[in-house]
Amino acid sequence: MRIKGCGSAAPSTSISNAQLETVVETSDEWIQTRTGIASRRLLSSQTDGEGVGECMSSLAVEAGNKALEMWGGDREEIGMVVVCTSSPDDLFGDATTVAAEVSD
Repeated sequence: MRIKGCGSAAPSTSISNAQLETVVETSDEWIQTRTGIASRRLLSSQTDGEGVGECMSSLAVEAGNKALEMWGGDREEIGMVVVCTSSPDDLFGDATTVAAEVSD
């Protein structure tokens, strides 16, 4: 077995160091000097007008669909789905959810 495709996805909400300064006692200069990070992505529980929001498994499904597109094969030929996280969606792992929803 070998990797035939990979994909990624990130939350749509971005927060800058300047925005972070208003929440915690820090500064953009302090963060960038020590980490090089200027902004980060934030998984938000806010929903759109139709009640749909981002969650870890929806991002993983998006990444899985990109991997499937890169590979160009049939989803029935997938031998394994690896999701390296656990989330409030499913504390025991989201891989089964992602496998069921990729290109469904």
